[in-house]
Amino acid sequence: GVCMNILITNDDGYAAPGLLILKQTLDAVGTVMIVAPDQNWSAGGHVKTMHKPLRLTEVQLAAGVGHRAISQ
Repeated sequence: GVCMNILITNDDGYAAPGLLILKQTLDAVGTVMIVAPDQNWSAGGHVKTMHKPLRLTEVQLAAGVGHRAISQ
């Protein structure tokens, strides 16, 4: 079978409770990467970063799962 690459993101931040559950469920069908904000940005969909660089850092979710967080 074909192994899919799956990207999960949200606006609630990498510590959102459902994110790890979703990742663990999708692990059965592909390689899963999480890239999410380093803090909760709910309802921030129209926020634009124009003058500051985005920073990508490695973070640990529960159960030692490592993924990436973006700062704004």
